[in-house]
Amino acid sequence: MIAPQVPNNSSIFRPNPKRSVFVDGQIDEKLVRRLTPRILDLQAESREPITVYIDSDGGSVFYADRLVDLLRAPGQDGEAPCRLIAVSTTLAASAAADLLSSADYAIAYPEAGILHHGTRQNSASPLTVQNASALAASLKSTNDQFASRMAKRCSDRLVLRFATLRGPISTGLSTYEKGLTDLPNKLSPNGNEVLGLAKRQIEAYDTLLLEIRASNFTGCERIAEYEREILIELVRYEVNQNPETGWSFEKLGMNKLSQDFLLLSQYLGLQHDEELLKMCHRWAPFFLSKSDLAKIAEKPEKERDDFRLDLVQGHARPIWLLLIAICKTLQDGEHWLTARDAYWLGLIDEVYGATDLLTLRTFYEVVLQVLTEAETAPP
Repeated sequence: MIAPQVPNNSSIFRPNPKRSVFVDGQIDEKLVRRLTPRILDLQAESREPITVYIDSDGGSVFYADRLVDLLRAPGQDGEAPCRLIAVSTTLAASAAADLLSSADYAIAYPEAGILHHGTRQNSASPLTVQNASALAASLKSTNDQFASRMAKRCSDRLVLRFATLRGPISTGLSTYEKGLTDLPNKLSPNGNEVLGLAKRQIEAYDTLLLEIRASNFTGCERIAEYEREILIELVRYEVNQNPETGWSFEKLGMNKLSQDFLLLSQYLGLQHDEELLKMCHRWAPFFLSKSDLAKIAEKPEKERDDFRLDLVQGHARPIWLLLIAICKTLQDGEHWLTARDAYWLGLIDEVYGATDLLTLRTFYEVVLQVLTEAETAPP
């Protein structure tokens, strides 16, 4: 594992009004056009971080993405993109909430409101069975894409929250169990609703997986074959769960079968997600206990790397799956969150002025101070 590089100053975590743009009102083509000259000036001036202050009720996801693409553009000669610091001062709703969480470092003022909801689409054409079905599929696909993208951006944030809640490993609880025990006490009622819905998603995954865990999907060479095996097991599961004489797939079961198929295929895919492997490599020292290290040391040297990864995955996977479930929940319905909710759910990095909350900024500033003192200390 490559250790994180300690920056030589804390500017990568602190907002800078002198190098900033202000996203206010609707996020649309007009806003992007208005901000483009300022962004280009800041990028030409230096490659220092750019701060985006946000007070917006949302707008077009398309133009929010275009704005992020512009802010993250590399220099003409291949210079690295400017680091992006986003600050919600009053409101970050809809596409603005997505913009906030997409920053390299996301901050919200204590009283800021943050609203997440699923994709919305206006249709000028008459609604028919055919286009309603197509629209539903499109919205579902888009929501899943947004949830996956958000989870990738927020994985380090949520792991850090669980690190904050973990306490001594000697408590007997795993990192995940300790975090889920304490997390509800940190959230508002709205935040707890999101957490509860996410946990129920995971329980649904686990229930289904428990029923079909004897199945062997490793021999499937094509995606269709893999999906066929899932469907076979789910049909068997639904028939066993519904022994009533009058129950049938035609009357009651097809919708449930479709939902369960999506849940299970996503769950099985997520267990081997590339982002999970990245999380394991980044946070391996945090996840491994003294007992884990002793077990690794007992293995032959050629087996240690694979065994170590398996152990780390066992600790990291539940947190990764919870984050996926949280992000999917946020795409279903409307969810108003406080700044502290967003912090504890891993959606932002810092609540402005909240000195009781551990942040990556404070961690790096402490490390930087220690290194500076060591360098300046007399021999």
